[in-house]
Formats: sequence, C-alpha cells, structure tokens
Amino acid sequence: MDFISIKFLLFFIPVLILSTFLKSSKTVRFYKYFIALVSIVFYAFFGLGHLLTLILSICINYLGISLLYRFKKRKKTILIFFIILNILYLFTFKYSSFLISTYLGISKVETLPFGILPTDIIIPIGISFYTFRVISHLVESYRNKVTKPDFFSYFCYVSFFPQIISGPIERPDRFYNSLSSPIQIENIKDKSFILIIIGIFKKLVLASFFYDFVQGPFATPSNYSQYDLIITAISYTCMLYLDFSGYSDISIGISRILGFDTPKNFDHPLSAMGFKDFWNRWHISLSTWLRDYVYIPLGGNKKGRLRKYLNTLITFLISGIWHGAGLQYSIWGGLNGILSVLTDVVKNIRTKVLSNIKISDNSVAILRALYKTLGTILTFALVTFTFIFFNSKSLTDAISYIKEMFTSTISDNKYWDPRLLFAIWLTIRSNFIQDSTISKIYGIYKKTPTVIIIILLALLIYLVISLSPSTVPPFIYFKF
Repeated sequence: MDFISIKFLLFFIPVLILSTFLKSSKTVRFYKYFIALVSIVFYAFFGLGHLLTLILSICINYLGISLLYRFKKRKKTILIFFIILNILYLFTFKYSSFLISTYLGISKVETLPFGILPTDIIIPIGISFYTFRVISHLVESYRNKVTKPDFFSYFCYVSFFPQIISGPIERPDRFYNSLSSPIQIENIKDKSFILIIIGIFKKLVLASFFYDFVQGPFATPSNYSQYDLIITAISYTCMLYLDFSGYSDISIGISRILGFDTPKNFDHPLSAMGFKDFWNRWHISLSTWLRDYVYIPLGGNKKGRLRKYLNTLITFLISGIWHGAGLQYSIWGGLNGILSVLTDVVKNIRTKVLSNIKISDNSVAILRALYKTLGTILTFALVTFTFIFFNSKSLTDAISYIKEMFTSTISDNKYWDPRLLFAIWLTIRSNFIQDSTISKIYGIYKKTPTVIIIILLALLIYLVISLSPSTVPPFIYFKF
C-alpha cells in the first residue's frame, strides 16, 4: 500500500482518529495492541506470504531476546547465533535469485530441479529494513541498554507500519518510550503535517518529473550525447534524493502524528563537503546503524589509522551488499569506502599544510571558503558518479554508461531543457537553506491563524495534485 494513494488515505484516517483517543493517558496501555493490529493490516496488503515471513522473523527474534535475558552466562553465544540466523534469513530471500541466475548462466541450464526459476523467489518487502531493526534490538538487549519488552510491544517495534517498508531504522529504546508515553496527537498546525506535504511534493512532483528523463539514457546510453549522459546522472542523484527523502519525510511525519518521536533521516546531503559529511547527512538511520553495529565493533578508529581505513572499507562494502546482490552494488559501496578514506587523508593533509603556513586571518578565511566551495562541488560530482553504479541493472551496464559519458560522439543534446535545469537547480539549492531560516519560517507559520493555515494547506495540496503526473513511479527504496 503506497503512502501516496487513496487506499492509504482511507486506511490512515480511521487509524489517526482512533490513535487520538487511545494515546491519552488513560488508554495508552492499549495503544500497542492497536498499532500491532493496524501494522498487520497494512503489511497484509502486500501479500499474505510477505506477512507470514515477517511474523516468523518476529517470533524467532523474540525467542532470541528471551534467551538473552534468561541465559546471561551464554548470551554472547546466543547473540552471535541469532545474528547469523538473521543474516542467513535475509540472504536466503534477497540473494537466492541472484545466485540462481548466476548458476544457470554458468551451467547453461534453464531451470533448477523442480523447475525453479530466479523469478520464483519473492523478496519480502521491507525485509532489509526490519532485519536491521531486529539485529539492533538483539545487540541492545545484549548490552542491557533496553529492558525485555512484552511480545506485543516488540511486535510493534519491528512491524510499525510507517517505517517497515523503507525505514527509518528506529532504535528500540526511543521507540518504546514513545509507544508507552501519553503524548497528545499534534494539531493541524504542527510541522508534522507540513513535513508530510513536503514529502508528497518531493515525490509526486519533482522526483516523478526527473523519472521521465532518467529512464532512456540509463537503458540505452549509446543513443545519447555526453552532455545528456552527464545531466542524466545529475538528474538521477536529484531524483534519488527527492524520492527517498520524500518517503522519509512522509514516514517521519506520520510517525510523529501518531505520537512517535522519530529523528530526521536526511539533513541537506547535497550540500555536504566530503564523503564523511555526506554520509552523516544521507540516510542517517542506516549510516548510524552501520557505525554502531559494524564499524565500532570492528574497532572503529581506536586501533590505528590503517585499521580505521580498513574498517571504513568493510563497512561500506557491507552497505553495498545490503542494498543488492549485483556486483554493481558492491562496487558502489567500495567506491564510497575508498572516497571516504581519501576524504580523511585530504583533511589531514589540509590541516598540516594550514598549520605550517603563516598567513593572515583574512587569507585563511578566503582559503577555507574556497576549499569548502570546491570540496562541495567535487563531493557532489563524485557522489553522482557512484550513483551510476547504484542505478544500473548490472556492472556491465554501469561500465557502458560511463564509457559513453566520456566517448559518445553524438552531438544532438536532447536534454537541453530549461525545465530540467531549473529542477536540478531547485533541488540542489534547497539543500543550502539554513536551519535558522527554516525555524523563522516555522515561527511565522505557528503564529498564523488556523483558518488561513487550512486554506494554505488545501491550496498546496491542490497544487501538488495539479503538477503531479498521471502515473507515479513507486518509491525507489521499496525494492531494497
């Protein structure tokens, strides 16, 4: 069930009304049963097979949590066993199709025994995200940072319907605090509603606009000029940002309306300088998950610089594999790891150079401003380059695209389109709006009479619907 659909609206309105009643201080203890029920209903729309896979994962991992609290002397063994079990569970569903296709290609047979084809393997929607949620809970339980929940609270944590499909990957302690707190549902003037509308605008208008431009060049790059391929790669970066941050805005807005304190998942990533800064701003819940449960357990930055760089590379490779089974995802993850390491190396060199040069404060300020500007432009260019692998169907397709981007002899530029250039400028420029400016706008918004707010929201919704295309592509991260 897509967030941007009449079906979801009809589903959500009664959920919101009942939540307003159940989230009061007198009935909040019943809220978890309600959230569990509506999450089951929501997820069942994707198919009963998906739902059974989810319930099986929840039951297995709740058993794991119970064992961690019961057998404390063996909890490390229990933790390792259930983490491996979850990885195998994810691997079985997500990578079997890729392995079967590879085997069939090498062995030159058409099917496996019993006529099994790669297309017969159905990947449960959201499995990558809820698997990371359950692993997070296992680790936090092992560390005694969260008390043992009752089954229905745990069920809510894993299956919470605004977040199960594509995140954010919420931490258990924060989720349980929100689940059990009698927080009043925000009124229509709260910024949660604005966040939802902004998310819908990002997806429905801007991301859908970019979608039409991106498809052709990535499918047949040999038919396009160098300019077209470069502008398409930039358009894809903008589209992916708008699509996923738009989804996150809607998910977070819905979560907050229902009384859950969910932090932001994107923080102006297209204005980042350096890959470390970029990944501190892009898909924040995944970046912090990988930091806390992969990078730091590997040793982080406490075992020397070379070990730090190796840990960084391993973490990004895992991120690439998590996104997909194709080699293009591993290359994408590896490139991000290498560029993150180079970012750190360049930063260290810059610090040493500036410390050894005696120049005026004004000159230092100018050099820093120039460095930041060039660094931001270069970061965006390199991020865009890595996303070519991310969007390609195979490593061969990615290499073909990059080759044509540098060698195409076609002179006809099909994408010299003022609308496209304006959309790119608008997307990038919006990432440079300061938080102080946003706070000022929100301050004005809070002081505006409710009647005017309702009229403005209605006009904004009408504008979004008017500008949106007749066919809206699905959210990109639904396939992960």
